[in-house]
Amino acid sequence: RHEKHLAFHRKYPEKFAPEGILEQTGGPSSPYHSLPVYFGNVCLRFLPVFDIVIHRYLELPPVTKSLETLLEHLGCLYKFHDRPVTYLYNTLHYYERKLRDRPPLKRRLVAAVLGSLRDIRAPGWSLSEPYQNYMQRQTDETTWVPELDYYIKLVKRIVDTMAGKPQFPSTDWRFNEFPNPAAHALYVTCVELMAVPVTPSLVGNNLLDVVAKGYTVIASNQIQLWINSVGLIMAALPDSYWSVLHDRLISILSCPQLSTWKYRNTPFQLFNFNITHNAMLENKFSYSLALAHSMWHHAGVGQISTVPQ
Repeated sequence: RHEKHLAFHRKYPEKFAPEGILEQTGGPSSPYHSLPVYFGNVCLRFLPVFDIVIHRYLELPPVTKSLETLLEHLGCLYKFHDRPVTYLYNTLHYYERKLRDRPPLKRRLVAAVLGSLRDIRAPGWSLSEPYQNYMQRQTDETTWVPELDYYIKLVKRIVDTMAGKPQFPSTDWRFNEFPNPAAHALYVTCVELMAVPVTPSLVGNNLLDVVAKGYTVIASNQIQLWINSVGLIMAALPDSYWSVLHDRLISILSCPQLSTWKYRNTPFQLFNFNITHNAMLENKFSYSLALAHSMWHHAGVGQISTVPQ
């Protein structure tokens, strides 16, 4: 391999020398030797260009085959990328509308960027086991509709990470892409959710159902941690994922139970989280309100501005 790199540099020489020497001595024919050129230089300098090339391909009319071929040949360069998860998150987030109906391409992007790090990272450092199994399927097999249990495990990973229970291989966070395990857990989870081959509304509704329906498998004293984690995830996803929260709030406001009050308890009791949670009362109203508070607490100005609309 080293001989190939030397041959490449002999054919395409790169001239590096201390500043000003080449100009003073008449250019490359000077008696001064250039600084040594190493293998990593070409790759590391090409990576920012490759990032832009991929984005440009996504902006053009569908040229999926060409992009997949490019990723197949050059995707291994992402082993040297300094912020691979951040780049993948920004790409899937910004181009969500263009990638929504192209699940094979999303899977190819994830495989190229995160798959290239498989040999130098410990198993389980980013993607969950179900998604890794999905990546190993045939190229044209993209039909996978995860059950609610899949989303519960993803949220549980974040809850446990923020609670101080290690969920990822031991890492020196001083030299990592993210400053702490919680930030790493959040962004790898968002990348995986955006790459799942189902519609954004289905992902968003399942995230809400982690609490609305999955509260039976959540420890009673941890329910608020789970609600906080769901709001944190939804606020970090594109608007097509978290806008389902507004649809659910509207459906609750217009449901027959609120139109004609038939409960023995007052609305002040059924909308009180502590009362309904501790007394095991009807929790649809209080849990939905808590999820809305969590989402809006973590949301940015652009997301909050859509609430009045």
